[in-house]
Amino acid sequence: MDFARIDRYWPLVVGGVAAPIVLTVLLVILVRDGGAISYQWLLWLHLPLFNFHEYEEYLLPGGFKHFVNADSPLAARPPSDDAPLNDAYEFAVNAFFWAIIIAGALLANVAPWVGLVGVMLQLGVNNLTHTVAFQTRRRGYNPGLVTTVFVLLPYCTLVIAYIIVTGLFTTADWVLGIGVSLLPVLVMLAITMMRRRHAGAAATTR
Repeated sequence: MDFARIDRYWPLVVGGVAAPIVLTVLLVILVRDGGAISYQWLLWLHLPLFNFHEYEEYLLPGGFKHFVNADSPLAARPPSDDAPLNDAYEFAVNAFFWAIIIAGALLANVAPWVGLVGVMLQLGVNNLTHTVAFQTRRRGYNPGLVTTVFVLLPYCTLVIAYIIVTGLFTTADWVLGIGVSLLPVLVMLAITMMRRRHAGAAATTR
């Protein structure tokens, strides 16, 4: 597959087209239901908000791939244009997030802990990296920081507060939601560091 071409278009499709449509539908549903926010509604809201975040990372202003590969603590030494983040890996990570978010919303009334997995992933991957980890090498703005601070972090806080206030979760739900979210974080970190090491080793053997 031509992931370089795919990556030129999917941020525009999901962030510039799909996200506004989904957000409008959700607001219509909210108004129709008298403004009553449900857990499932909150989980569907996660999708367009995350899409807006992707739009900032890759299009407006964009440059996330270059930032990670050249200016972040994850950058290989010497820097590489395609490591640790290349076109296929970039798409795969974002597609995985979409799948987790959609699964959480669909299963909200059956297995509510699945929705918490997506929220914890946002906190552990996007919120922690953009606001803390990425700041250790180059302080200031990085692609995706604005929506992380002003959209995703408030959203994740709202969902967790909703769960606590409504008493929605059992102890098992909390354990499953938090515990299962750790696995993809560790897998993504392992893949990223492996790609970083391989890029550095390839550069030294040239």
